[in-house]
Amino acid sequence: MSYAVVVDPSDQSVFLVDHIRSGLQLPTGRHVEPGEHPLVAARRETREELGVEADFTLAGN
Repeated sequence: MSYAVVVDPSDQSVFLVDHIRSGLQLPTGRHVEPGEHPLVAARRETREELGVEADFTLAGN
């Protein structure tokens, strides 16, 4: 599993998606494909779920 918290730098709002099965709003992410790096999975899931290309920075970097 790979999740990513996507934050809008202009106002620090957090993007969440409606998870149909759980009824919750969750960060983007889900399954990592075999052989896929978790960061690549997070980018892919963000593109699929939000329709945006995210520029991820690892915390503390």
